[in-house]
Amino acid sequence: MAINTGKKHLNLNGVQISIEETTSQMTVRESGEVLIVLEKK
Repeated sequence: MAINTGKKHLNLNGVQISIEETTSQMTVRESGEVLIVLEKK
C-alpha cells in the first residue's frame, strides 16, 4: 500500500514515519529510529 501525502511525515495507526532528504541521501525513520538510508548517485 502506498500513501502520498505530499509531506515529509505520516502518522498511521500511531506509527510515525518521516523522510529526511538531502542532496546525497534519503533517510526513512519510524518513530525516530532509522529504517532505511538510500544513497543518491
